Formats: sequence, structure tokens, C-alpha cells
Amino acid sequence: MSRSSISLFPALNERHKEYLGIVLHDYELSYEAGGEIRALRLSDENTGKEGIFSIEDDCGVWNPEECHLRIRKRIDLHYAGHLFGKGGIVYEDTNLGIAFHYFSKESNQRGTKSIGTFNARDFENNETKEFDFRLKINEGYLRGIVCFELLLYISEPGTPGDYGSYFANETGVIIGVLESKRLVMDGDGSLFPIKEADMPGEPLWKLQCNWSNPLEDSFSPDNVCVYLNTSHADYNVLNTKLGLKRNPLLLEIISSALHTIVLKVKKDETSWNCMEKGLDVEAGSIADVIRYFVFELGWDYASEEDLSLSIRKYFEMQNEV
Repeated sequence: MSRSSISLFPALNERHKEYLGIVLHDYELSYEAGGEIRALRLSDENTGKEGIFSIEDDCGVWNPEECHLRIRKRIDLHYAGHLFGKGGIVYEDTNLGIAFHYFSKESNQRGTKSIGTFNARDFENNETKEFDFRLKINEGYLRGIVCFELLLYISEPGTPGDYGSYFANETGVIIGVLESKRLVMDGDGSLFPIKEADMPGEPLWKLQCNWSNPLEDSFSPDNVCVYLNTSHADYNVLNTKLGLKRNPLLLEIISSALHTIVLKVKKDETSWNCMEKGLDVEAGSIADVIRYFVFELGWDYASEEDLSLSIRKYFEMQNEV
């Protein structure tokens, strides 16, 4: 498929979209663990960036480095007849297609998969075209900020007839974007990067901090992570399948870990000053996440005790929602 930043032909615009009878159902994301399919959800509450969503797992297990991602997108197309012929964007007998496109600059990966096709004849009897698209993306394939797009493209060219070369008419040419979402993949499978590990003789959990520059290093398992010890006698008490809202012990672990991380970053005066001013802080970095919690959510860091209390109050309020 090809797309140009400057279109010389009619393309999908807001007027076309206004009369387009289409229902774009929310993305349904999931992964498989322990022989069962677990649902994920999209949230814009913890990214601190407008229009950017995090992928969250109530079980606190999913992370893109170790777990695949299942994607499902359902589309109901009730009417699109106005896109064809006079006043439209393609010739009357053109076949249009809808495709799912994803790309990640940080992982240098992209892909496009066709969802389905339609033409003007499909709407002559007021019938609805239903599409049910599914895709599985392997673990470790995507990281950073990933964009999901639904593209409208030419599947089969039409017959110009009296219109000449007025419309785009090459197979694969993209003539519009139906939907676009940006998702943060790194470290946002749960509120906090969490991994499970077999650590005989070790405590129930441990925090590992490996970053060198909090302003640049991503808030991901490579740089900061809580390890849950599967060989510990009390591991079953955690029961990660319950999700965070019904797992006060796991919330205490995350609260304690965040408390340690904030204090660790605060000791780096240069980085902390940049955080306060919002300078040189890369999106998705450790400093970016901590800045959101501390300055956007208003965590009290006047003292270590105040910070600890503020973090726990925050989680208590989240659980009441």
C-alpha cells in the first residue's frame, strides 16, 4: 500500500466521514498465560499524554517482551455508498478495502493486514457489512509507542468512464484513515513492570533498578522491574489473577517499589530539576512516569514519610473508583 503526504486526488475527509455509516468497536486485546486467555484493556489515565493509551493488565503479568499480544477489531459498515462515483472519492465500480496498519519507530517494525473489502453494490439492499479482524503479534516484537491505524485503500481499480483520471485508481493506494490510536508498549502491561522468577532462598519480591539516565531510559522491565518469587512459600498469597483492585498485597509491593524509585530519582538533583521544569524528559522515560505521578497527580514528597502515605492514599482512591 502506498500513501503520500500530499494527495492529488479526492480523499476521505470529514464530510465523507460524517455520512459514513460505520461502527468501529473498541480494540479487544488479550494474551495467553497458564493455558487461559486473559483480557487486557486500554487506559489513558496513567500515560500523562493526551491521545496516548497504555495497555493494562489487571492481573499485573503482561509485558511486551515476554508475552504476545492478541488483537481483535470488529467493524460494522452500514453505509458507504456516497464514497463511489460523483461526489465521492473513487469510481463507481471500484472495490475498497479496510486494513489494519501498525508501526513502531522505536522497534523499527511495521505491518499491514487486510481486514476486508466492499463496493457500492454492497449497500443497494441496506445490508450491513461486518468485519471481524484478529491478529497475533509475537512477544518482543514491539516496544515504545506503537500506532494502530485503520486505513481505507483501493482493493481493485474501477473503470474511469466519463470521469477520466479524476480519481485515484491504483491497487493499494491509501485514500483515508478511519481511526488512529497510539499505545505505550513499554512497562505498561500493569501499573508497574512486573516479572515472575524462580529465586530459591530469596524474599517474596525484589526491586531491580538498572537505569543510567532516568531522563532517557524507558520505564520498562529492562531498566526497572519488580520480581515476584514463585518459589517463595507465600507466593500463592499474591494470586496475581485477582487483579490489582482485589490484591492489597500486590498493591503494597508496587507502592513500596514506587516509593523507592521516586527517592532514588530525587537523589539525582540534575534529573529532578529537569523533571520539575519539564525539560529534556523523553516520553515514556522513568523521569516522565515519575513526573506524572509526583507533579501531575500531586504526590506529597516533602518527606519520605509523606511520600509513602501519599502513594498509598492514591492507590486507596483508585480502588474506590
